[in-house]
Order: sequence, then structure tokens, then C-alpha cells
Amino acid sequence: MAQTGLTNKLAAIVSDTDFKLDERSTLDILNWLKEYAEKIPFDQEKKQFWSSFYFFQKNSPQELANIYQNANKANGLLPAHQAFLLAFLKLLETTKTLFNTFPARHRNLYYRELLGLKPRDAQADQVAIGITLSSDRIEYLVPNGTRFDAGHDSAGNPLQYVSESNVLANQGELTDLRWCRKEGDGWKSAIPLNLADNIVFPENGIRLFSPRLNGVPVLSGYLITSPLFAMLAGERSIKVTLADKWTGNADHVTAKISSGDHWLSLSVKKEKDTDDLMLCLSANDDPITPPDNLDGMTFDAPVVPVLKLGIAQGPVLPKIKDIEISINGNRNVYYASDGGVEQTDTASFPFGQLPSLGSGFNLVAPEWYGTESATLTMTPQWVGLPKEGFKEWYKEVKKNEEGQELSPVYRITANDAFKAQGYLVTPQKREKLNEVQSLFSGDQEPQGKSLKFTLPAMNYLLADSPKPNDWPASIRLELVEQDFMHTQYWQDPTGKNLPYTPQISALQIQFNAKAKPKQFTVYPLTPFGRGEAVAKTPALVHEAFYLGFTGILPGQTLSLYWQLEGIKALTLSWFYLDKSNTWSKLDKLVDDRTRNLFDRGIWRTLLPQDASNQAALMPTGRYWLKAEITDKTDPQDYPRIKGLLYNATTATLANAETVEQDYFINGLAAGSIKQPVNTVVAISNVTQPWPSWNGRPRETEQDFLKRIPVRLSHRNRVLSWGNMVTLLKDHFVSLFDVRHHSGGKLTTIPAPGKQQLIVIPDNRYKDNNDALRPELNPARLAEMVRWLSRLSSPWATIEINNPTYVNVLISYQLVFVSGVNPDYGHHQLQQELSRNYMPWGENPAIGVTTGNCIDYYPLLATIQQFSLVERVMGLTLEKHGKQAGAVGESIWADDNEVLILVWSKEKFDKELAHE
Repeated sequence: MAQTGLTNKLAAIVSDTDFKLDERSTLDILNWLKEYAEKIPFDQEKKQFWSSFYFFQKNSPQELANIYQNANKANGLLPAHQAFLLAFLKLLETTKTLFNTFPARHRNLYYRELLGLKPRDAQADQVAIGITLSSDRIEYLVPNGTRFDAGHDSAGNPLQYVSESNVLANQGELTDLRWCRKEGDGWKSAIPLNLADNIVFPENGIRLFSPRLNGVPVLSGYLITSPLFAMLAGERSIKVTLADKWTGNADHVTAKISSGDHWLSLSVKKEKDTDDLMLCLSANDDPITPPDNLDGMTFDAPVVPVLKLGIAQGPVLPKIKDIEISINGNRNVYYASDGGVEQTDTASFPFGQLPSLGSGFNLVAPEWYGTESATLTMTPQWVGLPKEGFKEWYKEVKKNEEGQELSPVYRITANDAFKAQGYLVTPQKREKLNEVQSLFSGDQEPQGKSLKFTLPAMNYLLADSPKPNDWPASIRLELVEQDFMHTQYWQDPTGKNLPYTPQISALQIQFNAKAKPKQFTVYPLTPFGRGEAVAKTPALVHEAFYLGFTGILPGQTLSLYWQLEGIKALTLSWFYLDKSNTWSKLDKLVDDRTRNLFDRGIWRTLLPQDASNQAALMPTGRYWLKAEITDKTDPQDYPRIKGLLYNATTATLANAETVEQDYFINGLAAGSIKQPVNTVVAISNVTQPWPSWNGRPRETEQDFLKRIPVRLSHRNRVLSWGNMVTLLKDHFVSLFDVRHHSGGKLTTIPAPGKQQLIVIPDNRYKDNNDALRPELNPARLAEMVRWLSRLSSPWATIEINNPTYVNVLISYQLVFVSGVNPDYGHHQLQQELSRNYMPWGENPAIGVTTGNCIDYYPLLATIQQFSLVERVMGLTLEKHGKQAGAVGESIWADDNEVLILVWSKEKFDKELAHE
């Protein structure tokens, strides 16, 4: 067989390798032969040596090697023994080739033939995709195996991804994410997603129940509806009578009342003698009106104003017993005298300018309708009253014929002589209200009196007119028994004062009404809505989050992809909001591939037929799911949610073996998949919001040959510290390195009870956002412990931790070279020291260094040699948790520590406080 044929045959069996048992070239062999022959004599006298026989006529080893490599350059005059030598070397090439491939052929025989091992194939990456249907399709099944187009790789090979499961897509959309979390003795709610209010999910994600999201206290209390709350103007108050004694603090009570699309805040006071709550609204506040899509609330009864009364901390409020409303200074009272329409806040003549018996005025206000046994109090602000009593003012003084005054005639006996009668006026009748009441009082100068009337049932329809007489019912006040004597005066004014013409600058009106039991309804308050009127106030026990959906119909499938970083598997209990406004169990219908939010994955359920999007426990217009965390969980153990995808499935690269291997380095960029390979009319769009993951190129022969000896050394068993390090680095791509304590600590007596490992994360896969302090989340560390424990002794206790990052405060006093701005110089020096002592911060290919040391004098020399520094006046180092050492003292880290230089005392203290 020709040498080329042998080489090709061997290459088909074993790959080319850099390792050679015999790496000598033809020139090396000829030089060795010459060196050896120079030591062997040719004759007895030892005057000639064999080297002169093999290498004569100027045919040095180099010349013979040239002829060997290029036989066509031979001139045909080569001596026979030299030609024989070259021929012999040619024959040795076969043996040399077989000899040099022996190790590779032996490994091939052992690894592949005997053990059946082979290089790993390329591992296809995965993506999460969301399906959007055409508007005319209610539902569509996207079957398992559907191919999606992802473009091409660098060589033009098509990239196609195959769906891993069936997706019964629909027109639904995830619109809301809300949660309630416990904080101290109270609860807080937050809304990270609410598309209806243009609240979008945080771009960088958020930890579940994160306190960083501004939350609002969750109120325990009531929603109260009543038509009597519809008070449009004036100083308005609501008195709430509690059924039982309440020992809470009124400062902790929150009271809000609806005004269209927003809430009005009321002041809250607790009555001293009773446990009643007085809620007040100033005259400058907006009118109280029924809610207009306020917090998504709906009520079955006719729409009336809503009062939200709750407490964020302290004892819960007892049941509501009674409601009483009061309005003072209502500008919306319609007022008309017999002469025409007047205004209550401007000057007017309520009984006319020539008042007589039967003269009067009419009043009406929308707030009075719908009440029963309400109290109406009118306080006229009289002007122009005489400075003396009406008895003196109205006395008549006559003179005799001689001009002498006769005894006066007192026509009015007292200030209370002028009286008025109230009436309820309807088109059918006039109904007296209470008894006749005096307009004035006092013994000397007249004083105006408040007139109080109890109204009958005002069950009439409202009218839209400023004239009280146009309303179905109004209140009329008439002058009775005694007029102001204008007629008598003008008949004979002699000896008389000008009669008083009753005039007011304003008419103050106060209205009080107590609601009948049927006139108000009390609903228990929930974090985002209300319960039923007959239900008890629900008590919050477990932290919970809520998902809201629109566009979906009962009986359809909810398919969500959770893009998250889990810490631990949560103990979840799922519920849905049903038509009876209660939370019903959903757990049996849930298919959770996230392992209770431990890892990213698909979560599916079927929306039950009795689910409701109009139930009042949550804002209406959405179907709601709730997940309760039933076990106590530390806040740090909640997952970080990076996004949620509806109508979702995962897809895997279909042609991993034919794709260029460099494609797997970065994977598929987000947004690359937009449509199926074959057009599907029912699908209008495909969304791929995140890059692919878990992709890995085909294992090269060199990597295979490196991996297998290590694999055979530990045989997938943990027998030594080296086995632990090797197995972890080989199995977890997120690791840059794995360290363990130094030999001194490992050989202590008694031996350590735990096998402690420190993992150095690869900066590309770290779970935090600090390049100087990369860490893996506890979920990944726990997964590593579980995986490694399966390969170790059942008596071994393995503990895996991130490095402990220790701040070292560096302070120096410098003189910069002339012309250098100190701020610029400090910034440049800080960057230089960071590159020297913490290079992993800029270069992700470098891992952090545990057990490192910051040597004082090399650091001082580095600063002094920096091009912008003229001289160093002082340098100090301080390791957190320890007092600053003497000048010149270096800082050492323990085996599990990494020293981090910090320049800010504030940051140093902040980090210390955090730890």
C-alpha cells in the first residue's frame, strides 16, 4: 500500500493529533546517524570512521535530506550505499506512521470500541415563542412539531425551530399582575402590570413581592353605597355609627368617597363620647357622584356614590350600624321668592318688598330627595333690623289737638310676633311641616332664629330646573299670623316708624338625614375590590399574586411562559374568580412546568366554565387567577420575574447538526422568529421576546480527548476534592471555576463536618448585576448541591457558596503632575487600579480571585508610577469589619473571600450595613 493510502486509511480511523511518539525528521535521523558513525572506527588503526563512508563527496546529511525530499533533483551519481540508506529510510516511514498513530489508535480502541464513547453532538438551543391569532379566529390548535422560521446562520443554512408541545391558542391577553405582601403588622398591595392604566411590566424584571415597587397599604374595612352620599356642594359630613366598641386610632382610618373617575379624601375624627366616626369634606372639594369606572368597580343596584372606609393597621372596624349625612352651606339649593328665582348666597327679600300674610319663598335641593324624616335647618342672615325691639319700633305715638303726645299704642307685643309656617308643596297638596315658628327672638334688639323642619318621605323624581315650583315637591315658608304692617303704615304713617322690610344677605341651609337600613349597603373591602354584602370581611393570611386576562372565554386554555430566575420551589395554591364572587380551587387543572416558579417554563390551565370577568372581588373586565404562597417564605427566596408570555410554547432548533458551530456561541437573538415556516392563515404574528438558551456546539476531537480522561479518572463519582471541582465545572456551564479551602484547613482535627466549595461564576451567566461581585442565585447553588450529592457518599454533607466579597476602603493623598485636573486624575487612577486588582470587572473571560492579597507597597508603587501622579503623600487601607491597621500593613483575604477596592466611605458603610 502506498504511503499516501496508508495515511488516508489511518486518518479515517483516528484524527490527526499533535502528539507524536517519533517526531524526528529525515534530517534528524541522518544527523543522528552521522553523529553515531563518527564514533565507530573503520579500520584497526582508528584513523578512519564510518561517517566518512556514509557521508562523502560533499553529501552531508542536509544534502541527502534534500535529495530524499525531492528525488527528482538527484543527478544519478549517488553512491549505492547512500542510495540504499535513503531507501531504507523510506521503508521506515510505514513503521513510523503506524508507530506515531499508535496512541491515538489505542485511545480509539479503548474509548470508542471498548467503552462506546463518542464526542458530544451539538445541543440544540431552545426559545420561548408566543402566538397571536388573526382577529377572525376564536381559537386555533398549533400542533406539536410546527416549524418556525428563524432566518439563516452565517453560512446561509436555514434556522428552523420546532414547537415542543401543542398550543391551543386563543384571543386572550395577559393584562394584569398584582400582589399583596405582608409588611410589619399590615399588608401592602402593588401593581407591576396594568395595561388598562398604561402600567407596563418593568423592562429589567422585578422580584415577586418586591418592596421596591411602590405599594399602597391594604385596607381592612368596607365599601358603603348609598344614594344619600350624592352631596354636590357645601361642607359635607358623614357620621358612621359602629355596631360595637372600637379601640382603634382614628388616625389610621382612611376614608375616600367617589367623584366620577377619582376618589375624594375625607378627614376622619372619632367622637369623644361615642365610637362614631365623623367623616368630613370641605366646600372646596369636588361633588360626590357615583363612580365612573373607578378601580373597575361594579354594583348590581342602581349606580350610587361609594364610600371606602378602611384601616391599614390596628383593630379591624366593627360592623356599620347607621349612616347619617349632613350638608352645610349647600350652594346647589334652588331658592325662589314670590317675585322670582333668587340665590341663597346673595341679598334678597324672601317675603317680598311689601310682605303680607301668605307671602313666602320656596326651596328645593336634589340631596333632599330620597330621604325620610330628614332635618332641614334654615338660618336667614337678616339685614337692616332695628336697633331696638319690635315692640318699641312698631309703637304708634299719637298727639292731641294741643300737640301733646298721648300714651303709645303697642301694635307688636314682642320680637317673636313675626312667624312663618313651613309646607311641603306638591301639585296635589300642601302639607304642614312642624308648628308655626318665630322668625326673631330676643327682648331688646331682634335676633334672627334658625328654623328647623322635619321633612316627610321625599320619594319623588328629580327635575332639571332652577325653579323650585317646577319640581314635584318643594319646601315653602310662608308668613303667618302677623305681617310686617306695611299696608297700615301707608294708610296712616303718622306717629309710626317705617315698617321693617325683611331682607337677608344670605340664607344658610343645613340638611341632616339618617339613612334607613334599606338606603345603604355595606360590602367587605378586599385588596382590589369588594366582597358580597352578606359576606364577612375576609382576613388576609397568605401573600398572594393575581393574574388578569382579557379576550379569553371560559373553557379555553391559558398558556403562559414564565421567564424567571427561581430561588426555590414555592408552595403555591391556585384559585380562579367565579360567578359567585368567590375564589375557587384551580390546582387540579394546572399543568406547571416551572416547578412552582423555581425555573422558567410553561404553565397551563383550563379556565373553568363558571369563571367570571364581572365579579366584584377584583376589577371587572378581566378573568382573574390567584396564587397563594401557603408556606412561610423569606423575601429573598422569591423568584425574579423577567417577563410573562401568553399563548406560549417552547421550540427547539431542528437542524443543530447542519448549523455552523459558531452560531451556538451567541445563540438566537430576541425577535428573530416572526412566523411559521409554512404560512398558517390563523396565525397573524409570532413573538420571541428573549434570546435562546441551552445551545452548545458539537464537541471537537481535542475537547473529547480532554474530557474523557478526566471522566475516567472520577468515573462520575465524588471521591476527592478534585472530583468535585471537575464534575461541577464539566456539568454546569455557568461556572468559571470551583475552589475549596486550602490544605491547612482540610487537614485540621477534628475534620470539617461539611465539604465546603466556593464557586466562581462565569460573568456571562451571573444572576446579579454587579460585574465586580458576580453571584449565582440560591436556586442554582441548591441545584448544584443536589446534583453533586447524588454522586457522592450518602454520609457526605456538601455545601456550595458564592465567594464572600469584602470591601477594602482605599484612601490616598496625591499630588498630580502640573496641568492635570484632580478630578480627572483621580478617575483615571481609579480605573487603572480597578484593572490591576479587579480585572474581571471589565473582562468577563477572567474570573474573580479568592484568597487574594492587596500588598501595601506594590500598591503604593503602582500609584506612584502612574503617569498622572507626581508623588504620593499618604496611603491607607481598611478592611471592613476590622479597624484600620498600621501604615504599610497589607490586606489578606481568607480562602473564600475576594477583596474589592472601594473609594467611597459612604458606599463602604452602606455595603457594611447591608451585610
